[in-house]
Amino acid sequence: MADIFLSYAREDQALAERLAGALEAAGKSVWWDRHIKGGAEFSKDIEEQLEAAEYVVVLWSQHSVQSRWVRDEASEAADSHRLISVTGDGTPPPLGFRQFHSVDLTDWSKTGAALPAALLAAVGARAGDREQAPAPLDAPPRKKSLLLAAIGAALLLVGVLAIFRPGPVGDWFAAGDEREQATLAILPFSVSGDPELDYLGKGLAITLSDGMSRLQGLTLTSTTSTQAVVDQNLPLNEIGAALGVTHFVEGDIRVTSDRLQATLRLIDASNEQQVWSERFDGTKNALSDLERRIGDRLAAAIKARLGLSGGEFKGRADVDPRAYDAYLKGMEQLSVRFDNAARSESLRQFRLARQIAPDFAEAWAGEAYLLSLSSSRHFPLSFEEIERQQRIANDRALELAPDNVMAIIARGNAVHNFHGDIEGSYEFSRRALELDPDSGPAHYSLASTHVMAGKPQEGLAHYDRAIAADPFNRILKIYRALAWFHMGDYQSIRRDLMECEAPCPGAAFQLFDALLAFGEPLDFENDFPEILSRLGPEVPPEARSELRAVARQFIFGESATMEPPEPGAFGFDFAVILANVGLVDEAFAVANHNLDYQQADEILQFANETRLVVPDEVRADPRYHALFAIPRFKAVADYRRKRGLTGGLPVFPVKPYERR
Repeated sequence: MADIFLSYAREDQALAERLAGALEAAGKSVWWDRHIKGGAEFSKDIEEQLEAAEYVVVLWSQHSVQSRWVRDEASEAADSHRLISVTGDGTPPPLGFRQFHSVDLTDWSKTGAALPAALLAAVGARAGDREQAPAPLDAPPRKKSLLLAAIGAALLLVGVLAIFRPGPVGDWFAAGDEREQATLAILPFSVSGDPELDYLGKGLAITLSDGMSRLQGLTLTSTTSTQAVVDQNLPLNEIGAALGVTHFVEGDIRVTSDRLQATLRLIDASNEQQVWSERFDGTKNALSDLERRIGDRLAAAIKARLGLSGGEFKGRADVDPRAYDAYLKGMEQLSVRFDNAARSESLRQFRLARQIAPDFAEAWAGEAYLLSLSSSRHFPLSFEEIERQQRIANDRALELAPDNVMAIIARGNAVHNFHGDIEGSYEFSRRALELDPDSGPAHYSLASTHVMAGKPQEGLAHYDRAIAADPFNRILKIYRALAWFHMGDYQSIRRDLMECEAPCPGAAFQLFDALLAFGEPLDFENDFPEILSRLGPEVPPEARSELRAVARQFIFGESATMEPPEPGAFGFDFAVILANVGLVDEAFAVANHNLDYQQADEILQFANETRLVVPDEVRADPRYHALFAIPRFKAVADYRRKRGLTGGLPVFPVKPYERR
């Protein structure tokens, strides 16, 4: 067990990592949650390490003072006389912990000076013993040894630009490692048409490189090195060798009036062949949107073309090239499946691939995975038909490749979404993590199962792992807010969802639900305008007025009225709102109309422990009981009821609702 348990808020992860490194350099072993192994039970692992540590260092900040986890860990440490408080940004500890002395790390965090002697003494380390001053917060992580740094300096002195990746020199340091590593450089783009926008070429390359650096299994060269190569005006066939990379991205941006046209190309450095290209159109006043779209598509292409998703994408010599090409296209579209057109194209390409090569397990697995996350809102098919087609694809994939991680995750998703089988979902997601501990989709599947099972805190940790594996999937952050919702943490919901810039109606409605469930008067004053700003122009003024009235009913106790909606409007959460404003018949009409669109865990919009639930007298109605008699919803309700989670579940005796 470690000498020190480090408690922090995830927003302070970079600072926590530096602090852990500095304490280890001072001779102390440090445990923090980055040490948790994939598939482990996070809460159990954390509790064991917290109990065993000699000291508990709590990193207070503007974020951690609001974290329930950090407060709980600090309480445990204080009760056992092991608490050492530090502040990373000058924020004092919250009430209840201010009687303990707090070491101020503000200067250390900004300047990289030595750790304060008071902290070293508190943890039993001697100042100057082994500690090295950490790099400033904005400095790149130090990965090379002093020997490698010296070799690099010597090579640069003689004018040789070399980055050690797989190759003659790199092989000296990779003895025994037979894995082929994907290495990538994103070159600054050329810009034509407006000299004042020349900065976009390098700026866009830097932001894209920073984003891509979080893709699992991918190593990127620094932008300093890529700029040095560009300045040498090397031909394509020498760029890869100069940078020591397997692939690089190059492109151009053309400016016409207020319009931008960016063309990117992914190049295989070994043969100079272009393996992917796409054009993007945008405007000068919407550069962030252009960057986001480029990042999404480039990430999808890189993951598919370089095989970065848990090893599923390695080329197979015995697969028809046409089938593999279709599979890669399906994978690219799968990464942006929140667009229905992309989802349909992904399904089409997977089916084309397995039609060309009927024994191509990966294509069957891709189809099974996509359908496991689909409902009638995505395809013009009944819920039962989607489930049937998914099962056929999943059975075939597992028959061909029983250890295919994507197929295993798809089966876990299917039993979760189509059947509400929580134990089955646990089984398959954990099996997938045993095979691939860093699989983002497996962590996402386990996270959503934890939430459905009434364990949102455990789910939150797996959502974080899923986001780390797929940082370009913005939808994951919206799903993570569901864990915050079931933990009752309004401020964390707010923080996550406010990151979605207007217009962002999905985040707006989810934040609105959280406001109804937990909001206080001050939250209404501060956040309701933000919700309206993110709804987008398609929401008419009268609907905005109704939303305001509903929010005031939940928060201030005022009475709200609404116009009866069309049955196809919205989903289960809207039915809950209708029931609360007295439109009970309309609520059941909306719920029943949307049954084909709702997967098993969406019953949690009815069944939760917040104030956003259907009134008791409506929950006794036979129509409400009938919703929970649907097998996939009944399975979830039964599981939760056995564990004492009865919020929002049907109540007895059964009695028809009588309108007041």
